[in-house]
Amino acid sequence: NFEDILDTENTVSVKELIDTLKAPKVHLEICTKGCKEPLLCQLIREALKVQQNILEKMGKRERIFKGATAWPVGSIVEDTRLGTADELDTNVSLDEKYKDLFRFDEEVQQLML
Repeated sequence: NFEDILDTENTVSVKELIDTLKAPKVHLEICTKGCKEPLLCQLIREALKVQQNILEKMGKRERIFKGATAWPVGSIVEDTRLGTADELDTNVSLDEKYKDLFRFDEEVQQLML
């Protein structure tokens, strides 16, 4: 309830606002004893496993994805999520053997052959 954090001038500090809105930490390995959201943590871990399984199946179907890896990135990893942790940002990296075939063009933010 935002009224609870307003001061006498109806303002709130950025720190208090972040403390109020910040999502509980998501534990990607195993929950700590004081975890506030063990079910949510488990769901996020399972979502990552599903993504990794899909990537593995893609590798069996399309050679370029063979040996690719997926790992979580973004606010869940950085513990900067506001609101509810309701999504999982994931980075996918192709096998190292492809690194000399591509380059990233920073100006257009695009992977180039």
